[in-house]
Amino acid sequence: PWYCGRTWERAGDWWFGKKFDERRWPLAPVDDEAFRARLMTQPDAVTSAGTGAWVSAPDATAGQAAFRHTFEAPARPTAAWVRVTAPAAYRMAVNGVIVDQQEASVGLEQSAVPVRRTYDVSAFVRAGRNELAFALTSPAGSPRLLVDGGVTCGTEGVTFGTDATWESRPAVAGWLDEAGDGWGP
Repeated sequence: PWYCGRTWERAGDWWFGKKFDERRWPLAPVDDEAFRARLMTQPDAVTSAGTGAWVSAPDATAGQAAFRHTFEAPARPTAAWVRVTAPAAYRMAVNGVIVDQQEASVGLEQSAVPVRRTYDVSAFVRAGRNELAFALTSPAGSPRLLVDGGVTCGTEGVTFGTDATWESRPAVAGWLDEAGDGWGP
C-alpha cells in the first residue's frame, strides 16, 4: 500500500528508519483518472522500424560529404518526421530550409558516438516533390549517415530511408544547390 501525509513530519523517526510507524499515515487515495499528455514527437517516428541503411559518399577523403534525397508527398502532409543518426557534425535542410545544425563534434580528432535524433518536419514538407539534404563533416574518414522518415497525408503515407538511391558528393560546398555538379549515387 501507498501512504501519504499532508504535513511535514519532523518529529519521530524518518520514514526510511526502522522505527518508523506508518499507522498514523492515511492510505493514499486512488483515482480512476485518465492522464493526458501532449506528444513532443510524431507517434510513427517512435513506433515504426527503421528503413534506412548506413551510407557514405565515395571519394569523401577530406572528411566532408553531402547527401540528398527527393520524395513525393501525395498531398499537404498532416504529419512528417525524419530520424537521423550520424557520428559526424551535420546540417539538415528540408526544401532548402535549414532545420537543424548538430556541430558539437566539430574540432574533435575522432568521430563522435552516433546519436539518433528525431525531427518533426511537418511545417517544411509540401504536396509534391520534396528534397531532404545533409552536409556532414567528420574528423576521421568519410562521414556516414543513417536516415529514415515518413510523411502522412490523410490516409496515405510515404516512407523513406537512406539507400542506394540517395545522391552524394564528396564536398559540402553548394550542398543546397539543386543544379550543382558532382552529385551521384
